[in-house]
Amino acid sequence: MKTKITLLLIYLVLISHGINAQITIDTNNFNWSKIEDSSPVTLNYTDADNGDGLNDGAMLLKSSATTPALQGLQYSLGGNPQTAEQINLEVKYFQIGSSFLKFKIQVYNATDNLVLGESAIFTTAAGVVGTATFAYTFTASSVGDQIIVRFVRADDLNPVRQAGIDYLKVSGQFISMQAPLVPFDTDVYNWTKIENSSGVVFVTNDADNGDGLNDGAIQIKGTANTPALQGVQYLLTGNPISGGQISIETKYYSNSSSFATFKMQVYNVTDNIVLAESTAITVSANSAPASALLSYIFTASSVGDQIAVRFVRADDLNPVRIAALDYVKVNGKFVTMEPPVLCSPTFSFDLPLTTATPSEINDLVAIRASLSNQLLGTTPPSASQMTTAISQYNALNIMVTGNKITGNPITDDAQISFLKMFAVI
Repeated sequence: MKTKITLLLIYLVLISHGINAQITIDTNNFNWSKIEDSSPVTLNYTDADNGDGLNDGAMLLKSSATTPALQGLQYSLGGNPQTAEQINLEVKYFQIGSSFLKFKIQVYNATDNLVLGESAIFTTAAGVVGTATFAYTFTASSVGDQIIVRFVRADDLNPVRQAGIDYLKVSGQFISMQAPLVPFDTDVYNWTKIENSSGVVFVTNDADNGDGLNDGAIQIKGTANTPALQGVQYLLTGNPISGGQISIETKYYSNSSSFATFKMQVYNVTDNIVLAESTAITVSANSAPASALLSYIFTASSVGDQIAVRFVRADDLNPVRIAALDYVKVNGKFVTMEPPVLCSPTFSFDLPLTTATPSEINDLVAIRASLSNQLLGTTPPSASQMTTAISQYNALNIMVTGNKITGNPITDDAQISFLKMFAVI
């Protein structure tokens, strides 16, 4: 009996230990954010294959100003730590541009607003992929608390300094750098010009860049150097979600003997605001096709809004400068580039186009009368039937204002059964 009780106690201890919370990876949500403000994080796609994939995306560590003093990136972990639980962090990082950047890794207790542990300072170098590691063992004071991994700037915060966090491993597990993709529909032709309502120019002199030879391209071309805002745009079908990502890829080329410069934009049509913008992209005359990428992670302020992908002129707007977009991909799906073809009907008359004889006209009148009698009957509606028909009509609340007719929606044939009564009158 004593042995059974001992085994039972051991079993209960093991169960209680197993149900204690642990640090976990939240795979259902995108938990990256900036430390200094609520603006979305930015992905950089110049990362090497450091075991996680070539150009798969890296978190951009970059400031836009030298204030506030606390700036950087952070990742919110799932679960809660146990006493004596150890968290092991591994990071691959690289320098972007010619200026170094310094940062520290922190294990941060968001519940208590307390830095639990902090690494030494890591400094980037041009052309070097660095590895940073840090480990921390939790104490009882952190049990049940929210834990965050932070990458805190440790330099002068000059905006020219940029670095990419290619990957983050938490206790051997890769943390996703990709937010969930917003399922935009790109099958509909929704291209328009930005500066006016005239149609975009569609050309078929494009190379086969994976989408087909001479399958069609959209020109970025103006007709005058005003207005200042010119280009082409594609209205997306679908609405963004908070934390959802849009990734845009385009293949472009010169379509004239002069250079052209443009920028890619993610534009919120509803709020009339540019959410994200690429650097200026210059295409030289007769140059080979090149690619451009732009990604953006939506915040709650864009939920439910209309989004457009824009290609905005960034040169002197001289009409001789023409660039062409061979293809555009949104979240990996090709955008429809070719305008729909309007099919003209072909008429083949099977009746002679001659004046009907009196006999033929009388036959048509007889046929019409017969059909009317069969469908509508020959007995006028009763007073009660007319009252019911008028009530049905009034229930639709049909109003005529000028050339506009409004009313309640018709969802059932029974709502318009009054038409037969009115037709018999």
